[in-house]
Amino acid sequence: MSYSEELVVKAGKSSLFSLLADPFKLSGIIGHFSILGIEDGKTGKRYPPSEVKKQEDKYWIAIVFGATSGKVISSAGTLDGPIISPNSIQYKAETDDGKDSFKILFILQDHPLGTKVSITVEFNVKAGLLSKPFYGDYSSFAEHIVKGHIIPYIRSISSIDIGLKEIKRVRGNVEELLRELRNLHNIYGAVVIKGENFRFASFIDDRELKGSRIDISGNTLGGGEALSKLLILSGLAEMVIYEVPADDLIESLLKSK
Repeated sequence: MSYSEELVVKAGKSSLFSLLADPFKLSGIIGHFSILGIEDGKTGKRYPPSEVKKQEDKYWIAIVFGATSGKVISSAGTLDGPIISPNSIQYKAETDDGKDSFKILFILQDHPLGTKVSITVEFNVKAGLLSKPFYGDYSSFAEHIVKGHIIPYIRSISSIDIGLKEIKRVRGNVEELLRELRNLHNIYGAVVIKGENFRFASFIDDRELKGSRIDISGNTLGGGEALSKLLILSGLAEMVIYEVPADDLIESLLKSK
């Protein structure tokens, strides 16, 4: 059974990516698998971390969970990952007896307020009467992992919290608002443009738009596609320009630990 959730975190994409792409740290966050060592892909032999000379093979793990019977179930297996693409991190694991397996997928995207993190966990257990996973008030063990372990940790990640300062709010036709946006100089912040059936958001780096996204009639586009779509829209809209206060940023950097 699988469960998915997404949230926006006030932290940089690169720092989150580095954290979630480290299986040893992820093991501590989730708490339901422990890394015992490395499995040699050629020989199948398993070694503790102190004897590992390369990190190219699968991880030797123990999958652990509490059962409704009160027992703690532990099974040895292997973890494949992190499997990394530009915006995603994936892990796959299975016990040696093939009874238990899980998959974890993280998708990270730039967002005007930080980073949007999409989480999907699939956890499958061929449980007997005494080994059915206990997940409390959650609908499934996968939801328990996402809501009970991953999300609380990600939300607790400390970052420098700088409030964006609203410096301009204007209504008009989309074409007029875009002309107004092009005339801005020396601004580092974000812009939000809201129309009757769309919402556009992007970072502003001087006059360059970065990490753009548009939601139009329930469909979301990013990057160049978002900008191209915005350019052909018409009708009335409202534009709000935000700036990152440089003095506040420097002050927070000096006070951060």
